Amino acid sequence: MGLMGLPLLALLLICCANWWVIKSTEDKVLTDISLLNGRSVALVLGTSNKLRNGSSNPYFANRIKAAAELYSEGKVSHFILSGDNRSKYYNEPVEMRKALMLLGVPDSVITLDYAGLRTLDSIVRSNRSTVDLCTSSCTASCSNDFGPSPRAPRMVSARDSD
Repeated sequence: MGLMGLPLLALLLICCANWWVIKSTEDKVLTDISLLNGRSVALVLGTSNKLRNGSSNPYFANRIKAAAELYSEGKVSHFILSGDNRSKYYNEPVEMRKALMLLGVPDSVITLDYAGLRTLDSIVRSNRSTVDLCTSSCTASCSNDFGPSPRAPRMVSARDSD
């Protein structure tokens, strides 16, 4: 196989790995909020509320919308908002709190985790409680404006997220 075949092989391996992850987790992913058992605490992982060009980040908007829906449907009674705040000009947990409060989630049910620089660290810190992971892949029961896709928004139960 020449040098031209290596990029093709790499692409094939990436596609196969992606397919395996999707298939091996299908039974652990919920796309209907009514099927989700209630939890006392949900972890909302941070992302920027704006894209580099200054427009709204659809991942942030859908994540916040899903979290607010979990609260309004009684599936969650408290949130841990974990994200980056390395600068006084960039603070993901505070931006998430503002957005959730605009959607009717009271400040009293929100805890900010300012050490959310790495997703794994955020999950490990919050794993002392039973949590629902509300990530960018957690908004299927809200509207998914990106169309059907294997990477479309979903909800994952922490007990099933081995």
